[in-house]
Amino acid sequence: MNGSTHTLELLAAGGPLPEDREPLMQFGRFVGSWELDVSYYEADGTEERTTAEWHWSWILGGKAILDVLVLPGRPSAPPTDSYHTLVRVYDPSEDLWKVVWVAPQFGMAYKLTGSFSDDGGVVLYGDQGELEPAKWVFSDVTEDTFLWEGFTKDTPDTEWRLEQRMTARRTA
Repeated sequence: MNGSTHTLELLAAGGPLPEDREPLMQFGRFVGSWELDVSYYEADGTEERTTAEWHWSWILGGKAILDVLVLPGRPSAPPTDSYHTLVRVYDPSEDLWKVVWVAPQFGMAYKLTGSFSDDGGVVLYGDQGELEPAKWVFSDVTEDTFLWEGFTKDTPDTEWRLEQRMTARRTA
């Protein structure tokens, strides 16, 4: 390597690590670009809708996936796009996915873990101190569509409450 090698070039990978292809393809099937219809649900029952985009790529020698989610501001808030990035790593010793979500404009980083079910869906859970607990669910997955739902708990003793829903359509 020389000093002119760009960091993003070092991250990029052409596909999954061959010896771990099967488990890596659980999230690897999302590699590409997606258009999203997004709904936000407030605790008082109100709903706001917008559109967004989500881009997924192989990284780190095909051992991980990096995705970038671009969400425009909510209709009721000042217009500002928010950029989120997630790094997804499969841990074969525990047979589960470890995910780190970073939203720099909010000063947030969040860890989640989870696994895929026999029906092709996945549930990820996160719980980090002062941040609200999270449950992220991928379901209704096809080659060109999927549903993502984000749930939270208002208090530890309450039921999961739907906070966000994204319906995705592949664009590339």
